[in-house]
Amino acid sequence: MVRCRRLRCFLRETFDSPLAEKLSFVLPFFIIAVDIILIEHALRINEHYIIFFTSILFLLSLTEIVVTIKDISGHHKKDDLERTITIELDRFIKTKDAENVKMLVEDFIKNHPQYNKHIGKVYHIACHIIEDKKDSS
Repeated sequence: MVRCRRLRCFLRETFDSPLAEKLSFVLPFFIIAVDIILIEHALRINEHYIIFFTSILFLLSLTEIVVTIKDISGHHKKDDLERTITIELDRFIKTKDAENVKMLVEDFIKNHPQYNKHIGKVYHIACHIIEDKKDSS
């Protein structure tokens, strides 16, 4: 079933995010709740300048929620890309015996051109994998 796919992905990204990002996501909702109470009170007593400033605060809180969602999603995509590169590069290193890291990365990029724009990450991950293999042997 494809229903609520975006919501499931969003929840998975949120639960996988670090604690600091989760906390930065909760605070704007608390501010919005307080802001709604303030707007309701200002409407009841008919104070236009309070309505104006609380509306600005409300919009800032909504903006912060959107920015936090994009930040969490960006971190999740970055971690997923690094995990995928690590898996494919580890498989590649097992089948290939290169003299140095540069040749290994160049051969990997030739076989996997989709990672051409992430060559810095590939190089960094290759160094870690080779270092781990040296430590284990």
